[in-house]
Order: sequence, then structure tokens, then C-alpha cells
Amino acid sequence: MEKDSKKIKILTITPGLNVCGGIESYVMNYYQKIHNDIQMDFITHDISDYTYKNMIEKNGDNVYVFPKIGLNILKSEKIVDQFFSEHHDYDIVHCHMANAAFLYLKYAKKYGIKVRIIHSHQNKYADKLSHAIRNVPLVKVGVGYANTYFACSKLAGDFLFKRKKYYLINNAIDAKRFKYDPNMRNKMRKELGIEDDCFLIGNVGRLVPQKNQIFLVDVFSLVCEKINSKLILIGEGDLEKEIKEHIKELGIKDKVIMHPPVDNIEDYYQAMDMFVLPSLYEGLGIVNIEAQACGLKTIVSDKVPDIAKISDLLSFVKLKASEQEWANEILKNVKYDRKEQKTILADSGYDIDKESEKLLDLYKSLV
Repeated sequence: MEKDSKKIKILTITPGLNVCGGIESYVMNYYQKIHNDIQMDFITHDISDYTYKNMIEKNGDNVYVFPKIGLNILKSEKIVDQFFSEHHDYDIVHCHMANAAFLYLKYAKKYGIKVRIIHSHQNKYADKLSHAIRNVPLVKVGVGYANTYFACSKLAGDFLFKRKKYYLINNAIDAKRFKYDPNMRNKMRKELGIEDDCFLIGNVGRLVPQKNQIFLVDVFSLVCEKINSKLILIGEGDLEKEIKEHIKELGIKDKVIMHPPVDNIEDYYQAMDMFVLPSLYEGLGIVNIEAQACGLKTIVSDKVPDIAKISDLLSFVKLKASEQEWANEILKNVKYDRKEQKTILADSGYDIDKESEKLLDLYKSLV
């Protein structure tokens, strides 16, 4: 399918293009609603499954896979410079990688692309101190090459842009996809081998330090001593081997399901009884919105922004609280009335149908 050459042409830059990535989910939720009205190409650095790539290319848009930006900055500069020298007809470059904007937006500016967006998705520079020290100057340079600023939350925007004016673009999702469905719940629990009386705790996200799944496994080991329960971790990442070894050490291998990323994550939420996210930091955490939309009791760390609470289903626990305190919070909330959340997304500004129209109008106004 070829796109109309008269449509606004946007280049979107993401760290990955995988179905369980938070930024990817955020971007693709909007893309699927507005792709007919624009041309949106992608530069990305990590593809472990081709669901999104195939979808984008089927729509007539392009996906360019670049090497990850490592210590050899000169090599990366050469690649990016060459790309923009050949592809400088974009109206907008929208960079979702704050620590890579110094490179992409530099060459977008060099080759005359007028609208250069840097998008803040977090309220911390990195997981590790060494990475944060590296990222601080890079991010500041990237912000300097941008001339338009987006954020997924006020916390993320204030963190990165300080006193600069920025546009708030909510982590919106499709209300129809995440509607509570008891029939799908029964189907998925059978598929996963979850007994009727088993309490299933879920977590969705990259297996990286930020998401704190090793701590969650420790918490769960205390919960499963008290009630018949299982834990499902859906995602992939650098800590996968370490998490598996830790589960084995705790002797709870038969109680934990390690599941690869899926493109029908809404069906897996149906199977869960509770969603738990003890993140070290979050710009928002789109999974928290998805879980509540599915009617799930949701327990998160106090490093998740307050605006993630779009219903009484979500409660916060201090990140520095002990494993036992987290386990107690889970056990205290085992019994609740799960039901359909009819207007939760529209009322809180997270309905993709409404928010995608706003983003499309914003793109057009910027050009």
C-alpha cells in the first residue's frame, strides 16, 4: 500500500518495536488510529518479534532498524548523518528516546527538518548511576536540538523540560480491547492451567532493573505461603536468566509462569486476579491504565505518578517498604468485586479514540 505524498510525513524514533515495550505500546496505540491520515515511518533499535513491523509495512510505512547506540558514537553519527542526507523530506521528527535525541535531532536540524519533537516518558535518567551520569549531558544536548516538547505525564514533562512549555499526550488505550470479559477470562485461565481457586498475580513489562521483578518474586514467595496463588511475568529482557535462577532458588518454580511478549495482552489481563508493578520509577506506566480498564485490582510503587490512579482499583505502596509489607497489601486486597469499567478511560482522558484525534490535530498545527 502506497501512502499519499501530500500527507504529513513523520519519522518516529523508538528504542524498540516489540509488543511488550511500554513506549512501543504507547506509540502503536496512536499509530493504529491515525496512520490513514499521515505517513509515519520508524527508526528503531531492537526488534525481537515482527508483529508491529509487519503491521507498519502493510500500511505502506517504513521501518528502519539501526544498531544500538554504543560507545562508538562516531559510527552512529555516520549512520544517522547518511540517513538524513537521503531522507530529509519529513515534516516532523518525533524522538521517543531522550538519551538519543542529541544524535537524531542534531541531524534532523542539519538537514532542515522544521519540527523536531523530544518526548519524555520517564522521571529519571537511567536505572544505573553510571548510565545516569552518561545520560544527563546527552539529554540536555538533545533537548537543545528539539524545538517542540511532548510528555506522557506532568511528572515526566517537568523532569525533563523544567520551565519549557510542553504538550501532554496521555497514554491512551482502546477501551473496547480492555473491557472485562468473563468468558475470555475462563478461556485464558484454562489455557494457562490456572485452577478456579488459584489467585493469579500478573506483571507485564521488560525484564529490566526499572521494573523490579526480582523484588516482586520475593514478595510473591511470601504470598504463596498464605494462599493458593501463581505469578505470571509477561515480557523479556536482560534480567530474564537472573529472574529464573532466583525463582528456582526460592523453590517456587511451579508457581511462576515466565511468558514471552504477546500481541493480545488484553486476554492475559482477563486471566489475572491482580496486577502488581513495584517499579523503581515510571513516567506513567501504560500497563497500570490497561489493568484498571480490565477491572483488575492494581498495586504499584509510590514511584508511579499519582495520575496513574484513574479508579479506586489502584493503590500505592512505598517502594522502600519490606517484602512482607507488600505481601500484606496484596493479601488484604484478594477479595474484591471485579466488574466492567464502562467510562473509566473516557472520564480520565485515556480513551484512544478521543486522544488520537487531539494528537493528529496537534501534528497538523505544528506543520
